[in-house]
Amino acid sequence: YRRVMRNEALLAGRLRHPHIVGVYDADGEASPPYIVLEYIEGAPLSRFTKSDRLLPPAQVLDICYKVCSAMEHAHEHGLVHRDIKPANLMLQTNGDVKLTDFGMALATEGDVTQIGGIVGSPQYMSPEQVREEPCTWRSDMFSLGVVVYELLTGRRPFEGESDYSTLFKITNDHPILPSTLRPGLPEQVDKVLMRAMAKDPQARFQRWMDFAESL
Repeated sequence: YRRVMRNEALLAGRLRHPHIVGVYDADGEASPPYIVLEYIEGAPLSRFTKSDRLLPPAQVLDICYKVCSAMEHAHEHGLVHRDIKPANLMLQTNGDVKLTDFGMALATEGDVTQIGGIVGSPQYMSPEQVREEPCTWRSDMFSLGVVVYELLTGRRPFEGESDYSTLFKITNDHPILPSTLRPGLPEQVDKVLMRAMAKDPQARFQRWMDFAESL
């Protein structure tokens, strides 16, 4: 716990962005150790992943646009989040969104001690995370594509009966097109999400804002 908290304080503490939860203070040597985060009035997006509670598609795409902006800022500071999922995205009462929980983040430069091994939540991992290959910002893009797919359809694109079968599907299967699961969803959304969730990291969008602007 101390290591995860220290990781978040050191890495997320570098970031200043309207769509990233601020880190104000931390002390890993205190008893108990603590971290002070910006207070967010709202709910995690995991509350809006069921078929009877889905947000309007336009709102979901707006949320994704804002998260892309936040992730580009993190990328510019050499960070890979590695745990993008609905529970780590807070929808504020004013309709804005905040990305939180950098406890599993990876610094692509510097001397911060890294948390190794398979890191992240199985349903939202990228193929390279599953294979324990080096992760870049494109891994976060894959995860965000999974999140947007779920927010639009109420279903995850890769869902197995166990974590192992889910990880197998991530590396081998292609998801059902989201427009076939939610009537009225534009087919152009299919193309954007399928590219964001391409198995090959190099086949994904070349910049975060390319993803955002395509939406």
